[in-house]
Amino acid sequence: NAATNLYVYYGNPNATNAAALVEMPPTGPFTRSLVNPVQPIGDSANGQNLLAENIVYDDVTAHYWMVVANYRDSGGVGLLWSDMPTNAASWHWFGNIYNNPGQGPGSFAPCLVKSNNSWYVFFSDWSGAYQDPHSIVACTASSITGPYSAPTPVLSPAPGTWEGWRVDEPYVFQRDDGKWIMIYMGDPTGGSGLPTERVGYAYADNVMGPYTKFEGNPVIDFGPPGSVDAGTIADPFVYESGGVYYIGYAASATQEPPWQTAYVTTTDWQTFTKKGVMLPLNGSGWDSVNSFRGAITRVNDTYIRSYTGGQFQIGIATQPVFQNIVNNPDAVFDFYDGFDGTDLDRYKWSVSTGSPVVSDGFLLLQADNSFFSWITSQQAFGMDYVMEVFGGHPQSAIPDMDMELGFNDGIFGNVIRMTDYYPMSDGTKF
Repeated sequence: NAATNLYVYYGNPNATNAAALVEMPPTGPFTRSLVNPVQPIGDSANGQNLLAENIVYDDVTAHYWMVVANYRDSGGVGLLWSDMPTNAASWHWFGNIYNNPGQGPGSFAPCLVKSNNSWYVFFSDWSGAYQDPHSIVACTASSITGPYSAPTPVLSPAPGTWEGWRVDEPYVFQRDDGKWIMIYMGDPTGGSGLPTERVGYAYADNVMGPYTKFEGNPVIDFGPPGSVDAGTIADPFVYESGGVYYIGYAASATQEPPWQTAYVTTTDWQTFTKKGVMLPLNGSGWDSVNSFRGAITRVNDTYIRSYTGGQFQIGIATQPVFQNIVNNPDAVFDFYDGFDGTDLDRYKWSVSTGSPVVSDGFLLLQADNSFFSWITSQQAFGMDYVMEVFGGHPQSAIPDMDMELGFNDGIFGNVIRMTDYYPMSDGTKF
């Protein structure tokens, strides 16, 4: 083979025509619509207690449709439609396509799927008593608006296991090898106490099954104490890009809200790598309480992220599919922060203690009354990573005053750290 010369140019902030736009995966940052939350046209309740799930396009009605969990009207599965899905103000309320026949909420976390000119809606059946085991069921129709058939069970909990009480929050899609994948949340708690939610998946040759559970479930398990997903892993959804499957899920450091969206990646559905936060809480906005559930769909050259925020209202966020990566270190490094702007990037960091101030390309972490003040990467790392940082403590020569950088498995678990000069009060130094 003839030799190939590669020339690398860098460091010119005014570079033009140096690279074409590059297709990027839908991992954020997403831009939230300025008119969030969605208040569907024709909905007298203005979108209250509607939880966003996935968006699909129907070529018969020529509309985009969002399926939602309806936590009012005795519960059920509802639909919204739009012809401009990126515009949060363009969504219309259609109504329920499934109504709860019992006393409970009736249906949790629906997912809408089309296969062979038929429509299927999958959800967890809560029509019985709260303490009863809850299975995933499916209804089918020839039209997206119904009428839909009675629910048929497609996946049941396994007593005495990580999913002993309920299987819930399904997301169903056909993988590129033709297999149907149902990724879902499992919970063993039996209806008492706080939920213990983790994620697994099942596979089938047909959309209605029978589904076989993956023997390595749960495939997304809790992170170490203090991490972004140490207490909650739920509400999964999937998007494939370039042979990589991006799995978003609701995450919390505890078993309670606030919930934000983290994600993992996989290429073989055997190994799953945690990557960090995809949609963080939104500062002081209406969705500062929650940013979770929903899914991702691509419309032309825009990724649309439906999600649930606040006290259960719908939000719309977007990301360009094609981006210019010239002088964009985020597109080169697995983790980078130049501390541009005036606010800490919550896609990248969580604050444990202290008050972060960003200005002129620097982060100042102001201490509070804790012995340590620190921020933690939202992204997890395994072996074979190198870290580089420029930083220091203005009082590093004073005992017990130092800046530290390192890898930490939980709060002072397995630690590799470097300091800028750490004299201890007993005279020893690091």
